[in-house]
Amino acid sequence: MIKQIAVVAALLLLSTPVLSGYKWSTTQARDDESHAGKIERALKTKEPKFKLQPRVTGGKAIKQQWRSGNEIATVNITEADSPEQAAEHLQMIVGSVSGGAVTKLEKIGHAAYIIKSSPQVIEKKGGRASLAFTQGSVVITITATSEQLAKRFAKHIDDDLKVK
Repeated sequence: MIKQIAVVAALLLLSTPVLSGYKWSTTQARDDESHAGKIERALKTKEPKFKLQPRVTGGKAIKQQWRSGNEIATVNITEADSPEQAAEHLQMIVGSVSGGAVTKLEKIGHAAYIIKSSPQVIEKKGGRASLAFTQGSVVITITATSEQLAKRFAKHIDDDLKVK
């Protein structure tokens, strides 16, 4: 259980650009707001049962938590100066995982990985999964109560970010 807490904490910390050591765009706040707003509108349309909890803006990242009954999906949105920096950041996230299974995914973003909870956590708390992907210079991390929910949210967000 401590390993799982460490995995989730590492994902959240590494998805926050302030702590990752990257230089982020001077237009960061405006860019994040436009991406966050776009993602928010898409998820409200595509997942009407989910309600957005008060969103958190901290430094260079925006966090949205979506809830429907017992299902929860937390979406972290950050933007690097370039797609290459976003890819490096994603590799840092994936490289920090210990105690869970990491699987590369196809058909989501430029690069995507699902990070599944250990069997011990699944047994105690039910399914937990994180999904991290890049789309251009945007890095998205989703932590959800199930792998299916994380993938569904990722697909909605990816489809929406592709349309500029």
